[in-house]
Amino acid sequence: GNLYLAEKLFEKTGVKNFFSVYEATIYSTLRNIKSSGAAEALSGPVERGDYETVAKHLKVLKENDKEAYLNYLIQSLNLLEVSKRKYRRLNKDHEEVRKLLINELKDFKSG
Repeated sequence: GNLYLAEKLFEKTGVKNFFSVYEATIYSTLRNIKSSGAAEALSGPVERGDYETVAKHLKVLKENDKEAYLNYLIQSLNLLEVSKRKYRRLNKDHEEVRKLLINELKDFKSG
């Protein structure tokens, strides 16, 4: 489901061969998960607690694809739980990202 959604989003930007462009990244991710487990292999803006990048992603998705926006919100909250497992706790940057995600989810539900 996630790969289909990614393919759909990239097609909107004009990228036609999503899987050929991202095949190496997809397989590398799978190898990392196989060797280290999902929690240890986790990387990306949510795992880093990168508020600015997460906020930019949310803005673009909110303006362009509500389904992808909601999916990003929910999965990012789940990724914070994976980050907590990886690091045994969430740091202040993670907590700021969590607040952003929860506020966005509340706005989505009320709007």
